[in-house]
Amino acid sequence: MLNKLKLSFSIVTYNNQNEIRKIINNINDVVRDYDYVIYVIDNGSIDATVLEVNELIGNNDRIKLLKSANLGFGHGHNLVLGLLESDYHFIVNPDIILPNEKDNLNNMLDFLEKNKDVGLLTPQIRNQDGSVQLLLRNEPTVFDASIRFMGKNLFKKRQNKFINLESGYNKIMETQNATGCFMVFRSNVFQQINGFDPRYFMYYEDSDITKKTKKVAKTIFFPFSYVTHQWQRDNKKKIKFVYINIMSLIKFMNKWGWKLY
Repeated sequence: MLNKLKLSFSIVTYNNQNEIRKIINNINDVVRDYDYVIYVIDNGSIDATVLEVNELIGNNDRIKLLKSANLGFGHGHNLVLGLLESDYHFIVNPDIILPNEKDNLNNMLDFLEKNKDVGLLTPQIRNQDGSVQLLLRNEPTVFDASIRFMGKNLFKKRQNKFINLESGYNKIMETQNATGCFMVFRSNVFQQINGFDPRYFMYYEDSDITKKTKKVAKTIFFPFSYVTHQWQRDNKKKIKFVYINIMSLIKFMNKWGWKLY
């Protein structure tokens, strides 16, 4: 039975006091019938995030708090690598909501149980209004990254191809570039590939880990389950995030080979 599976979740936080209690309670509600553990990795928050987590730990020994210097998204998630005893490990952003609907979680787990060659699964990602976020992306090229950064209406046909718009987001597909806001790994695969490349502070670490996973297992987009995501694009708001984005793209290209077009 699916509820005999062991599940683990990791949430990396940095000043997420407004979201952390909500996502932890959400996970508790959705997976209450499973054997599970929630790891919260705090990257040096200066708000009340840690206080909020400690209050929740007082009522639930399934919640574990790990503290870290702010060395990035991937580094934070990697801190659980040596702790995992689960069958499946979930990478979860603090602004995710898992719907507490019958079979939504079970559909993902059932698919993974029946397809042992799949190492990474991402469900459909939806906005709060129910519309689908177009995150089924191809492997990035310099051209694609550049035109997406400059605006949605530039080279529209090319951009639509990059996000696989013609797929309809309604069928199971292999993905070349899974979104990092919510990932389901076979835990032994996550450990086998040694998690994320910690050289990425943020951005492109999800592109990178998809390529790493594809060397040992399939990476699948699964539209018959979904999560809700409050999408924030800080990289277009502040110069600091623009710089980090560009540096991460350079790291990705240096590692995997430069693809201009």
